[in-house]
Amino acid sequence: MYCNLRLIYYYYYHYNYGILQLLLLILLLLLLLLLVVVVVVVIVVAAAVVVLVVHVVVVELVVVEVVAMIVVIVKVVAVEVVVIVVLVVVVIVVVVVVVVVVVVVVVVVVVVGGGGGVVETAALIARLIKTIAAVVVAVVVVVVVVVE
Repeated sequence: MYCNLRLIYYYYYHYNYGILQLLLLILLLLLLLLLVVVVVVVIVVAAAVVVLVVHVVVVELVVVEVVAMIVVIVKVVAVEVVVIVVLVVVVIVVVVVVVVVVVVVVVVVVVVGGGGGVVETAALIARLIKTIAAVVVAVVVVVVVVVE
């Protein structure tokens, strides 16, 4: 059997390459059709499971309880989202302020102050960053306490 297939492959490959390509194309199309059938079956089964779960939930649970649970979940999620958005905005503003302050301090020290020392400039920038960080921590604590 193996020898016969080998001879057939040799014949098609050397004498009739177009037919081999056609056979491979048909095989690929059949595999694609099989994939489509599998995807459709998976979608149908998933839809049936979703319909079954929704039916069981609606039949077994009181609609008022479900709505109440959804409202509580939405309120909790909304509060958390507000906290996260406020904190992200505060962090972005602080980063921008720190960058602007550092650039301004460096420009003032180097241009106006006649160059100053590198150590003095670094110490000034470090103090500014520590002060800004303390303000940021205070703002974050106040936001979290107020929102909660």
